[in-house]
Amino acid sequence: MDVARFCPLPVGVLPWCQPEPSVTVIVKATLALGVHGRMTLADMQEPLACDLPALGGDHDELVRATDFVPRKRRCDVMLVGHARARSPSRVIEARLSVGSTVKSFYALADDPARDIALVRRHLRRAPAGESAVRVGPRRAAVSRWSHRTASNGFDFGMLNVAPADQQLDALVAHTPIELDGLLSTGAWRAELPRLEPRAFWLPSRSDARWAEPVPLVCDTLCIDVDVGVATLTWRGEVPELAQLEHDNSCLAVVAGDSGWSMLMERLDDAEWVRAATEDDPEVRPLARSSRPLGSWTPPSMNRAREEVVEEIAKEPAVELETYVEIKIAIERTGDLEEVLADHRIDEARWRAIERAQAMALARDMLVGGRLAERLREALSAARSGRDDD
Repeated sequence: MDVARFCPLPVGVLPWCQPEPSVTVIVKATLALGVHGRMTLADMQEPLACDLPALGGDHDELVRATDFVPRKRRCDVMLVGHARARSPSRVIEARLSVGSTVKSFYALADDPARDIALVRRHLRRAPAGESAVRVGPRRAAVSRWSHRTASNGFDFGMLNVAPADQQLDALVAHTPIELDGLLSTGAWRAELPRLEPRAFWLPSRSDARWAEPVPLVCDTLCIDVDVGVATLTWRGEVPELAQLEHDNSCLAVVAGDSGWSMLMERLDDAEWVRAATEDDPEVRPLARSSRPLGSWTPPSMNRAREEVVEEIAKEPAVELETYVEIKIAIERTGDLEEVLADHRIDEARWRAIERAQAMALARDMLVGGRLAERLREALSAARSGRDDD
C-alpha cells in the first residue's frame, strides 16, 4: 500500500483477521537520548523490523521485538543494551523508571567489567540473590496467531512482550523517564516529548476529500542505552476495511496537530513510499556478529538505508584512536561538554561522529570485518592503561 508521508517516520501495515479481515497501521519514531535530559527526533529513524535475538540471552530473549503485531492490550516498556559503571565491577546497580513504574535490579558478571549485558542470565533482583530478572522483550509464542487470525475472545495481552511489571495502562507526553547505572554519562532524566502522529485512509492518491482518520495508540517504548535512542510505536486499525478493495486506496501520515486540512492543501507535496510489511526482505533482521560491540545493527541495508549511509558518510569523522580517546575521557570525567571542548568538537558534530561510527560498524559487520573487534580491543586497552595510572 502506498503512503503519503508528511513526516520522516517509518510506516507499515499488517493484514490480519479478527476473524473478519482487518488491517493495522504501524507508525514508529526513534528519539535520541540527549545528554541534557532532552529527547528529540533522531536524524536517522530506525526502520520497522521483525524479531532480533539478544546476543548472549536465552532463546526467547530479544534486542528488538517485531513491530508487526495487530494490537496490544497494554503498553510495553522495554530496556536493552548494557548496564554501566565508571570502574570495573562484578555488580552494577541499575534502575529504570517510567512514570509511576520503577524497577531496580543488579547486573552481575563473573569478572569485573564496566558494562554488563541486560540479559536474564546476568540480572538479579538483589546483588546476592538467585531470582533472575528480565528487562528486555521476549519472543511472543502465540500459536493461535500463527495464521494471522485472532479468534473471538483472543487475548491481545498475549502479544505484550515486556515483563509484566513493565507494562503500563498508557504512555503519554511528558511522562518522566529516569535511567540509573545504564549510561556512561551517569544518571539521566527526561520527559517524553509531545509526538503524536496521525494517520488517514484515502480512497485514492489524488483525492483527500474522503479521508478517514485511523486512530493511533502508542503501545510500545523500547529504550536502547547502547545506541542512546528510544523508539515509540503506534498502532491503529483501518475503519471500514471493505473500502480497501479499491486498487488506488492509500494512507497518509502527518505529525502533530496537522490533519485533514493539510491533506487537502498539500497532498501533492507528500513523500510517497510503500508501507512496510513483515514479508518485505528489508525488514528481516541481520545475523549479529559473534563479537558484538553492543550497539545497534540496522535490520536492513536496502537502497533507502544505503542512501542514509551515504549522507552520514559525508559528515565529519575522526580516526579510531581519537574516537576512543574521547569516549574514555567522557567515561572518566562524566563531563561531555568539557571533553568535547578540549577536542574542539561541538555536541552536534559529536552526535554526527557517533552516527557515522555506528553505521561504519554495521557496514563492516555485513562483510564479516573486524572493526567491532578492533574498537573493543582499543577501548579495553585504553581502560586498562587508565587503571594502571
